[in-house]
This record gives sequence, structure tokens and C-alpha cells, in this order.
Amino acid sequence: MKKILLISLILLSAIGFGREIELGANYDDDYYCIGVGEPQQVNDTMRFSAKLCRVKNKIFRNVTVYHMSDDLDTDSVSSFNEKLKYAPIRFYSISYDDERKILKFNPMNQRGAYRQGYIVPLDDNSIIDEVKQSDIDEVYGK
Repeated sequence: MKKILLISLILLSAIGFGREIELGANYDDDYYCIGVGEPQQVNDTMRFSAKLCRVKNKIFRNVTVYHMSDDLDTDSVSSFNEKLKYAPIRFYSISYDDERKILKFNPMNQRGAYRQGYIVPLDDNSIIDEVKQSDIDEVYGK
């Protein structure tokens, strides 16, 4: 009986509980990141740092963002030293790994007329216009 209990505990600890949290998905302005660094392509994924990300009422600070697609538009960015925001578009799930501070946006697998996400200057309101002023103040100061 003790061996079975011990083996069960070892297996359960190897599986891990609660490392990655599913945060759901939606298509509104309550999903964005600011203080965005230059993205790097890793296989079919774009990876970049963000000083602050908002997912509805949850705030994640100093995270690595994985945009789980290589379809990320950065055409309107002249320099990654400027104030930028990330707007994921048409995604179906978001998850957060609290141990590694990784936030994953998983876009829909639709290509063509729609981009999967954008990194644009903070003052560009063509993609997402409702970045909360308190978030901007926290990252960039008043």
C-alpha cells in the first residue's frame, strides 16, 4: 500500500498542477500588452517581452509573450524603442504559465484577409484604442 501511495505521489508531482492557467478568449479591447520589445521568430511563433499585459481584469507584469503564429504585423513600427502596444486579433485561447512568466496568445488558424496580431505605436488607434490610462502611467510614467 505504501509503495502504491509513493508511486502515485511521484507520478502526480511529475504531471504538475496549476502551472498553466487558461484565461479564455474574446475579441474586444480588454486584451493588450504595452511596453513591447522587438519580436523574435522561434519556429512558427513570435516571442517578445512586455512590461504589462491586460487580459480582462488580470494584469501580468514583465512577461514573455508568445504569439503562437508567425503572422504578426509590425509594419507601422519605425523603432522598437518607441512606446508600443500589442493587439492580438482573432485568437481562440490565452494561457499563462506563472512559474516561467509566459503569456501565450493562440490565434485562430485563419489566414488571408485577417492578420493574427499587431504591434503598433501606442498612439495608433486603428487596431485597438482603449488602453487604460492607469496602465500607460504605470509603464511609461505620467
